[in-house]
Amino acid sequence: MKRYLLFSLILCLAVFAANAQKISKPTLTPVPETPEQSAIVKAATALHDAKNYDAAIVKYKSVLAENPDSTYALYELALTYYTKGDLQNAMETAVRGSKYSSTELPMFYGIIANILDDLKKPNEALKIYNDALNILGDDERFTREIADLHFNMGITYFRLNKNPEARNELKKAIEMDFPRASPHYILSELYYAGKYKVPSIIAGLRFATLELNSDRSKRAAAIVMLGLAPAKKSKNGNIEIFFDINAPKDEGDYGMYDLLLGTLGVVDKDKDKNAKPKTEAEKFQDSLSTFIGLLGGDKNLKETFVGKQYVPFLVDLKAAGHLETLANLVQFQSGANEEAGKWVLANIPKVTALNKWSKDYQGK
Repeated sequence: MKRYLLFSLILCLAVFAANAQKISKPTLTPVPETPEQSAIVKAATALHDAKNYDAAIVKYKSVLAENPDSTYALYELALTYYTKGDLQNAMETAVRGSKYSSTELPMFYGIIANILDDLKKPNEALKIYNDALNILGDDERFTREIADLHFNMGITYFRLNKNPEARNELKKAIEMDFPRASPHYILSELYYAGKYKVPSIIAGLRFATLELNSDRSKRAAAIVMLGLAPAKKSKNGNIEIFFDINAPKDEGDYGMYDLLLGTLGVVDKDKDKNAKPKTEAEKFQDSLSTFIGLLGGDKNLKETFVGKQYVPFLVDLKAAGHLETLANLVQFQSGANEEAGKWVLANIPKVTALNKWSKDYQGK
């Protein structure tokens, strides 16, 4: 009996998955909720947040019994089913909701695609994403939601090990929603894995200003520190620089930086021999400052994604007086410098100011 029920469930999910692949432009018009109905939906979402999913579902259904064209209730119901793990009902509800021209439309598409991903049907999910993007077009009402679809599409490509496609979708998400943290982090990892050294550093720096004190921020800081690490000196005192002649160039030619980055933390720029020696934290800040200055003056990068999105951000960050904070924060997050950690803990208001400035920065 249990085997039969399991087979029936799988069959139903397969049917819904097949139907979901055929989304089309919505033709139905939603009916606004009454104040009483809106209050019930809000109460249901509170139950959802408290993980009382069954009670939330009862309330959503009570609203839909009175107003079957409420896309607000439909979306929240689909989301609760999905969170609960009831993929069959979540898919059915999301497909139903996708037939309405509503403000929730992109989110219905997102749920449908996420379910397909969960069902290990990434190619079907990609079809939903593409169809959804074609239907939504460039509707300015949905800019953030469209960015979210591009981001999720990038994750699907990433899981398929299609890294070039994943990078392209993540870049689209960043262009549309520059303050969102996650696309910068995933892009930094993809750049790093693909041996795009400088782009991985820059994407990591952007992410480091947006998300603080997490495993991801520690990893991003580590990517930055690895990229900006001083070159080693040989036994005879010469600086050894590793230059990868096969480094990819489709994101820009960074050969000059590969040659220079390792020397930034090695060469002592202080000409005053009587001056107090600089600390490691100060040397790193100098290296970062020089790096940003070089990027800002590089005309060859202006037409690249990095040059359009990341370089102006770093140049503006430096001009706004946040460079010292960023340098210490990266060193602290990576665990590379105890002195930088003390600075961060003693300057929390500066860290908070950088984080706020970064989240408010909308890109170019």
